[in-house]
Amino acid sequence: MIVNPSVQTMIPRRNNRCKRSYTGSRPGSVRFPGGRMLWYSAGRALLVSFLMLAAVSVWARHSTQRLDLQIGQVEALQNELVNTNIILRAQKARLFSPQAVESLAGQQLALQLPGSGQYRKF
Repeated sequence: MIVNPSVQTMIPRRNNRCKRSYTGSRPGSVRFPGGRMLWYSAGRALLVSFLMLAAVSVWARHSTQRLDLQIGQVEALQNELVNTNIILRAQKARLFSPQAVESLAGQQLALQLPGSGQYRKF
C-alpha cells in the first residue's frame, strides 16, 4: 500500500504479477472444462470400472487356480489309468498265450491234448 502524505489516505497498490478476476469460485481453485458435474460423473464411472476390473481379476485368478488343481487331478488319474492299462495288456498277453490256454483248459475243462497213441473216432 502506498500512503499519500498530502491527503493522508491509503491507495491500494496493484500487483501486476497476479491479476485476479472473479470466476465464481474460490481463488486458486482449478476450473474443470465441462463443469464439475461432468467430472464427478466421470470419476464415479472410473471408480466403478476400476472396482469391476478388480473383481474380474480376482475371479479370473481364482478360476485359473481351480482349473490348475482340476487339471492336476485329471493328469494323476490319467497316469494311473495308463499304468493299469499297461498291466492289463501284459496280463491279457500272458493269458492268451498257447501255454496258458492249454493249462487252463486242462484244469477247468479237463481237456488234454491227445497223445501220440491216441486217436479220434467219430
